[in-house]
Amino acid sequence: PAGGEIDIVESVNLMGNNQMALHTPAGCTQASDVQQLGKTIGSDCSAGVDSATGCAVAETQPNSFGSDFASAGGGGWATQFDDSGVL
Repeated sequence: PAGGEIDIVESVNLMGNNQMALHTPAGCTQASDVQQLGKTIGSDCSAGVDSATGCAVAETQPNSFGSDFASAGGGGWATQFDDSGVL
């Protein structure tokens, strides 16, 4: 917990889309030129240490979470730790 947290599968209430988030101590932010398929909804990773969003990306596919995800056959999520960052 002191080093942060990575949520690769996260949703609130009946949200149909997955949301990924990175929660860190102060000083970590998401770059503005990052290549991703989702939509950034928070770029200050330290904002989520206690309660807020953190670096969060909302998946844009409508079947990335919940019953729609299951109906589409389900799947797997993975996180890669690399010298250059979390991929």
